Amino acid sequence: VITKNKGKIMHQQVYHSSEIQAWEGRWFAQQNSAYGLMQQVAWATTEHMLPRLKQQQVKSVAVCCGQGNNAGDGYLIASYIAAQGYDVEIYAAALGESTTLQQAHAADVQHGIIIYSGLAFQHSYDAY
Repeated sequence: VITKNKGKIMHQQVYHSSEIQAWEGRWFAQQNSAYGLMQQVAWATTEHMLPRLKQQQVKSVAVCCGQGNNAGDGYLIASYIAAQGYDVEIYAAALGESTTLQQAHAADVQHGIIIYSGLAFQHSYDAY
C-alpha cells in the first residue's frame, strides 16, 4: 500500500512470498480453484489496506495491474475497494492470457470501474 502522508510516500509490505507460497500449496491441495484463491488473496489484502486508507482519509485510489495472475489480484482488490465507497481507477498493461486474470478483469468491467490502458496517470490520487 502506498499513500501520501503530508508529502511523504509510505510503503508497507502486505505478505512475504513464503507465506503466499504456503497458502497456495494448502489451497490447491484441497482441490480449490485458482480464481477462488485469487478472490481470497484480494479480499485478505483489501482487509489489510482498508484501515490504512481510512486512517489516511484516502478518497481516490489508483491500482496498477500487469499481465499475470498477480494483476488479477489487483483487479479484484480494485473492485473490493470500490465496493467500500472509494473512487478507484485502474491502470493496466495489455491483458494477459490467464483465464483467472480475464475473469478478474471482467468483474471490474461489470462493476463499471474505469480501466486505462498503460501506466500514464490521468489524475492525481490519494493512494497508488
